[in-house]
Amino acid sequence: MKAYFPEFLTLFADPDRPVALALLQTFPTRDHLQAVSRADLEAFLRRHHCPHSRKRATAIHERMQAPGFHIAPPIVRAKARLAGTLASQLQALVDHIDAYEFLSLRDSTLPAVTRRLATLVPCALRGQPRCPEVQAQAPA
Repeated sequence: MKAYFPEFLTLFADPDRPVALALLQTFPTRDHLQAVSRADLEAFLRRHHCPHSRKRATAIHERMQAPGFHIAPPIVRAKARLAGTLASQLQALVDHIDAYEFLSLRDSTLPAVTRRLATLVPCALRGQPRCPEVQAQAPA
């Protein structure tokens, strides 16, 4: 990033956030991001659930309109392709981690607790202090 689009690293506090990765994949170079209107940038940020999208779009748009370093087009093309590939791989990794965390939570002890409560609540509603179904399931 530093070699071809150093401004990108200043646009987000955490450049590997999903919105930053999506921005990099959609607008892979400074020229691409400079060509986008503030309104289109705001719509993009809103679609990607970026907080304060209007203020963030204005700040990004102003930053991109400021003069920057001239970087040779072949370097920009090569580095942009590499950054796009890395961003898509990082996004896939983030998606897999999120899915794993969701499955880990779903498969944890919560279902067991839910099953136990499902047998205890009807007993309590019937006024039984000890539920025969639960006693039968309890380990000896």
